[in-house]
Amino acid sequence: MQYGQQKNSLQQFVIKHHPSTKSSFIASLNIAKYGKPFMDGEFLKNTFLECADSLFDDFKNKHDILKRIKEIPLSRQTVQRRIEDMSKDVDLQVKEHLLNCDIISLAIDESTDINNIARLAIVAR
Repeated sequence: MQYGQQKNSLQQFVIKHHPSTKSSFIASLNIAKYGKPFMDGEFLKNTFLECADSLFDDFKNKHDILKRIKEIPLSRQTVQRRIEDMSKDVDLQVKEHLLNCDIISLAIDESTDINNIARLAIVAR
């Protein structure tokens, strides 16, 4: 009986926090896209809160909006974990697509970067 109660409370928690988790992944993706430090998640959250205070001033549910923004997990560790999870997912998708291909074309190129370090680029089609 206790296991069932724990399962129900966990499901309710996941359902309740789903929008904030999704928002956390979106913010983490943008942090990664623009090459920003992981700790910018907290900066982003604080900026959201300060902007939301004036943006939603005339909204009846302003308190709910601010509460939802405060729930977004954007700590340095969370942003790092989200980016790692997305990276692993992309890696798995690429491997899965490559395994399901009938024909693969490879393009290989070696060049040196600005520090004179050799880099190998492999493009699979």
